[in-house]
Amino acid sequence: MQQLLDAVRRGGIDIIVVYKVDRLTRSLADFAKLVELFDEYNVSFVSVTQSFSTISSMGRLTLNVLLSSAQFEREVIGERVRDKIAASKRRGLWMGGTVPLGSRNEKSGWRSWTMTPISCAASSGSISTSARSAPW
Repeated sequence: MQQLLDAVRRGGIDIIVVYKVDRLTRSLADFAKLVELFDEYNVSFVSVTQSFSTISSMGRLTLNVLLSSAQFEREVIGERVRDKIAASKRRGLWMGGTVPLGSRNEKSGWRSWTMTPISCAASSGSISTSARSAPW
């Protein structure tokens, strides 16, 4: 992307052709900056599959509608992921990664874990030992 922008600034590009607009960016704010740059250097923008071009005012309108939809889609996906993670945490499900210190995997399923008294005491001891030996 940076190489493309540098080439635009050098004046080496007249038209940018993409397969789909959302492959370039899904942020309306970012794309507005790109369009300003393209206008400044007289660069046209064309999407092959979405049949529009920034050469005409109708193409610019279509572009803004498509980008608004892409940004909306990105935000909805983010909300769904955050909601799924929050729901899993509320149910006590472990979604992967390293098992938290002082806990172990449950045999009943890979998504659950429990605190173990021995590990819990050991982890508390190791934390306090590291804090005492810290240089600060």
